[in-house]
Amino acid sequence: MPKTIVFTTVLSLALFATFVFGFDGRIALSSDGNDHDSDDWGATALSLAILARKGLQANVVHYDYASHIWGNSSNSAFPINIRESALGGADRFGFDKSRFFEGTTDLNGAVDNIKKEINASSAGDPLFFIIAGPMEVPWMGINAADANKRQYVTCISHSSWNNDHGKNDHGGHDDDDIRALGANFVQIKDQNGGFGKQSMSNWAWLKNMGPNYSWTYDRIDLVYTEGDASDAGMVYWLLTGGSNGGDQNGTTTKLREFLKDPVPIQVSNAPKINKLCVTVSNGIGKVTLQGYTGVGSVKIFNVKSQLLYEGNLNNGQASFDMRGNSSGIYILRVIANAQKYEQKYILGL
Repeated sequence: MPKTIVFTTVLSLALFATFVFGFDGRIALSSDGNDHDSDDWGATALSLAILARKGLQANVVHYDYASHIWGNSSNSAFPINIRESALGGADRFGFDKSRFFEGTTDLNGAVDNIKKEINASSAGDPLFFIIAGPMEVPWMGINAADANKRQYVTCISHSSWNNDHGKNDHGGHDDDDIRALGANFVQIKDQNGGFGKQSMSNWAWLKNMGPNYSWTYDRIDLVYTEGDASDAGMVYWLLTGGSNGGDQNGTTTKLREFLKDPVPIQVSNAPKINKLCVTVSNGIGKVTLQGYTGVGSVKIFNVKSQLLYEGNLNNGQASFDMRGNSSGIYILRVIANAQKYEQKYILGL
């Protein structure tokens, strides 16, 4: 039987979101874990697991780890374990490893990628930057970016130690320096309560979600401070609403419920200017931006942000052919040039 998916009104978008997570925006992350705190080993693995459970691999456009660029711990386990959590998590959960950078060995690559992603940002395609380590690498990337684009970046922190360590202990930069560059900065409640030190029995449910989540449990268990994955609380906060009512009081129990179904009933940033209608049947699709008679473009990407299809939007209409592509989740981006309208949708084939 042909599979048809229709977007017509805000209501139908909400119905579609019952099986596709509707987060809008790109995500960057920065963590240390190569010195001082071992909790990043668990938090990095858990953050990637949460994002993957919600189908947001394509939204993650940057991840720098080992961001304590002033040197690794004298304990060789630190750089080894943060590398395994970051790259092992990328492999297991289907992230694009070309977007992952080790701060101590590829600082220029990390900074250049942050710059690139900020310069690609807009009001319709913002960047959310979760900072789970010192401010230095994020500051360097933001400082290198176009000053006019920094307003579309929202940095998120939960740790006063992370905010101040670079400046206080290494003569670098802090959260105030990031604000001074013109980026938005959100300080949420310290997540060491609900996601911090606790018995591993509180994380045992991860082992029942499959081998990759069992691996995540093991990464948390490896942390020297038992059961600590505190930085992952920022990912939970962002995906539960962020500045629009995100939960700052997350717990392992709440997270278990949040991850129970990989596709919650949630939709964000539904179109406010026009109604977008998308129909797909057997890989052939039609796009209509109702009430719009201008030109634009339609692009479709896979979850690794590889462009699979590009076509023109004429008189508010376009068609596309995705035959030959496997069933799965794709990203449909519609840009209406005359109205400076841009919207991203999750497309299921």
